[in-house]
Amino acid sequence: MKTRYLFSYSFAAALLLLLTQATPVAAQIEQPLDSALNARIDSIARWEMGRQDIIGMAVAVIQGGKIAFVNAYGYSDWESQKPVTLESEFRWASMSKSLTSVAAARLQEQGLLVMDTFVNAYVSGWPDSTMRVRQLLQNRSGIGHYNELDRLYPIWKKNLRQYKPDTLWNAQKAISIFKGTPLAFMPDSSHMYSTFGFILAGAVVDQIGQANLGLSYLGLVHQFIVQPFGLLSLKPDFQTDLNPNEVKGYYRDRKGDIRQRKDDDVSWKIPGGGYQSNIMDLAKYVQALMQRKVLRPESFQPLWTRQPDWDYGMGFEVRGEGSEFQVAHSGSQTKTRTIFEFYPNRQLGVAVMCNSEWANPSQVAERLIETLRAAEQGAGASALPGSKKK
Repeated sequence: MKTRYLFSYSFAAALLLLLTQATPVAAQIEQPLDSALNARIDSIARWEMGRQDIIGMAVAVIQGGKIAFVNAYGYSDWESQKPVTLESEFRWASMSKSLTSVAAARLQEQGLLVMDTFVNAYVSGWPDSTMRVRQLLQNRSGIGHYNELDRLYPIWKKNLRQYKPDTLWNAQKAISIFKGTPLAFMPDSSHMYSTFGFILAGAVVDQIGQANLGLSYLGLVHQFIVQPFGLLSLKPDFQTDLNPNEVKGYYRDRKGDIRQRKDDDVSWKIPGGGYQSNIMDLAKYVQALMQRKVLRPESFQPLWTRQPDWDYGMGFEVRGEGSEFQVAHSGSQTKTRTIFEFYPNRQLGVAVMCNSEWANPSQVAERLIETLRAAEQGAGASALPGSKKK
């Protein structure tokens, strides 16, 4: 208890000082919010930092299709008192799944991939002959998530320990970790969120790319997404890389004490949760999606069509209709909690990245969206969420 108290006290004092010094970088802003709204957004981010005891966080807002706000808060490295900056890079975790869906859709546009083709037509040696590529991206393939594999195929953890981290992603080695798993259900008969399904989808993309374009999965993501939009910090998170901009991650132990998370390898699951970037490049990615620049406009329809039995399309969470139509994806992993959330028909969106595993960035995003929408509707400052009414 004493250690926890001393940490919390010193952290709160240092964080208060750092938050008073945090300011947006105007050069990164395309169309700034008006001063009152800018101050309100900033105050919400600061308040959530304190309320949730978040060590480090970065926030971006896209309004009218333009990057309108971006700021960094707290610490990238608490122990050395290194602040989060706009160059700080956070793990994307499961937001990476959207990259795999976009890459697959681009291959479909080029006539190289058919979504309803069986997976084993593209990935030689894959034992199941009943699942289709589309089902992987919709989480309807029958491949389980972590808990299901623990139950159905516990040897996967032993296989994972034998996986050797590298500076390249080897699709065949990655899928060999779970290649023998029984299905949790027959393809298309139900749905189950699965990082392993997206790893296999990444293997499909990889095999098609290498056979037809001479590009691996990583090369395709670079050519389709990184290069066109100048997302220079968007990269796979390889444990062997020495990245000075990568934030440290933090967790709470069983006593509630805050500890720094030891770096771990996520390179085996890159298509399902292995990318990282700074907040600016995440904002640019969200902006490109929102403006439908990443793909042909018609290619977004299957990605952003809600399935009848749950709020997921293909690599994206989808909800609502018309002006309320929302596209999002969150990420939860060691060292990170993240989310992007946007309304394509309103050209409004937010992105939040945190390095604290107990953080809830969706609560930050929802408060920001609520405030931005109130401002769009002409609400006065006193009527904005969280403001005191006069």
